Amino acid sequence: MEKHVVAILLFVLYALPLMAQDDNAWGSDKRWALRTGVGHFWCPPAPGKGIAIWAEASCTMPSSLDVYIKMHHSKSNMKLDVERYWPSELGYTRQGERKSDVFYNVELGLSRAFALGRHRISPGVGVAWVRGVTWLPSHEEILGIADVGGQDMPVAIINDYPFYRADNVVGICGQLEYTFHFRSGFFIGLRGHMWYTSWVEGITLTPVIGVRF
Repeated sequence: MEKHVVAILLFVLYALPLMAQDDNAWGSDKRWALRTGVGHFWCPPAPGKGIAIWAEASCTMPSSLDVYIKMHHSKSNMKLDVERYWPSELGYTRQGERKSDVFYNVELGLSRAFALGRHRISPGVGVAWVRGVTWLPSHEEILGIADVGGQDMPVAIINDYPFYRADNVVGICGQLEYTFHFRSGFFIGLRGHMWYTSWVEGITLTPVIGVRF
């Protein structure tokens, strides 16, 4: 299934007509590019929201396809209301805890720019190695009740064994980027990006700043 999706997206990159393509568009003579972005990250399975930062290097091939490699780091947080049953004297309570999901991605992919003057729209697809870490910090737990001065007082401890899980997976990625180019080679824009393993694991929306040379 994943191979079919990648094949279809690559076909679209080749087949879409290059609307109003200007052979003398600014920056068309520059093969290499560096770009980066910092912005919003959403982790749908959690669900949690946070921040993403990435950096990318690319090279334009004679076929007009860009080959790129990207380093991507993102983190989301969410608050959990954990229902716990304490001793019968206390009944049950809801305890707030903070859960974090952290991702480290290395992505290799292809994109193609469709240009209209200084404006470019660049769809792309890729394959990513993703290391995902889920972390739940330590929390306080009530073990029982003690009689202190004729009053029932809870006896609590700090659980020093936080929940921690790390997974390494390979997924497919898709992105869509808009950029505005200057004669000097610098460009700015906006990028939407997602990656998929067994479900959509992460979605980012970031501004883009870069340079072609």
